[in-house]
Amino acid sequence: MDLPGVEHKGEVVQGLSKQISLANARTKKGIKAQKWNTVCLELPHCYLKWVCAGLVSELKRQNRHVPALAIASAVNERLNCLLPTHSEGQPVDRTLMFSEAMRRQTFSKWPHMNYKWALPDQMAQAGFYHQPNSSGDDRAMCFTCIVCLVCWEPTDEPWSEHERHSPSCPFVKGEYTQNVPLSVTYATAPAIHTDAPMEVLGTSSVPELIPTASSSGNIIVLELLQTAQD
Repeated sequence: MDLPGVEHKGEVVQGLSKQISLANARTKKGIKAQKWNTVCLELPHCYLKWVCAGLVSELKRQNRHVPALAIASAVNERLNCLLPTHSEGQPVDRTLMFSEAMRRQTFSKWPHMNYKWALPDQMAQAGFYHQPNSSGDDRAMCFTCIVCLVCWEPTDEPWSEHERHSPSCPFVKGEYTQNVPLSVTYATAPAIHTDAPMEVLGTSSVPELIPTASSSGNIIVLELLQTAQD
């Protein structure tokens, strides 16, 4: 059986190669600009989804626990976000739980918001997502090893509990998994449009980038686009 997306692999690779060549041809200023670049692919969503899903499946099949697996999972998760989401009360799609950001969203009704350690941010970072059922309204599950923990105590620490109940979990052992950290999600996220007034904080080592802050306290890095003048 062929991997999903194989029939569209050529179109995606061709489009990606073209955009990378164009990006490399542009003048790069500053250390960060030389290490990072952005390319834009205009292809049908299904093409990208099938090819990306096939790449993730192939890396998993070959047991290729390399950084590329997390990047591919991040792109796959971003594509999944463009599809209609399940309504509340339906079973959680485990493939979405590879993302720390998506795991964090499942804790919107976490019953222990007054605990010291077992809070939504720490729970998601430790690999847990919230999936309450009849066994407990604080039921948390790992996205990798499927360990299921309930009856959390006020002094429980997520990482310690995860390691104690599932010491062989690849995520706990620090092995490469399909986990998509928040930093990767933020790095691959699209630009956010805002009408809030901005205040320039200063300059950066890259002339085209300006750090700013909004009245709400959000720090945003803006990229200046130069246009040709007649």
